[in-house]
Amino acid sequence: MENSSLSVEERLRSDKTGEYSRKVFKQLRQIELRLTTEARKLHARSTHEKIKAAETAVISSIALMQLFESAVNFEERK
Repeated sequence: MENSSLSVEERLRSDKTGEYSRKVFKQLRQIELRLTTEARKLHARSTHEKIKAAETAVISSIALMQLFESAVNFEERK
C-alpha cells in the first residue's frame, strides 16, 4: 500500500485496515510532542512564534484527521 504517488487523502480513503491512518496519527502526535517540548525552551521571540505556529498547524492536522475518520465511519454505516 506504500504508493507515494497518491495524495494523503487518497491513501487514507484506500486504507481499509486503518494502518496508514494510525501511522499518520502517530507521526503527527510525535511532531506535536517535539514542538511542545521545544516551545518550552528559551528562544528568540520570532523563533518561538514559528514554533507555536507549527504546533497549531499540527494540532489542526490532528483534528482534521479525526474529522476525516468520523466522516468515513459515518459513510460506512449508511
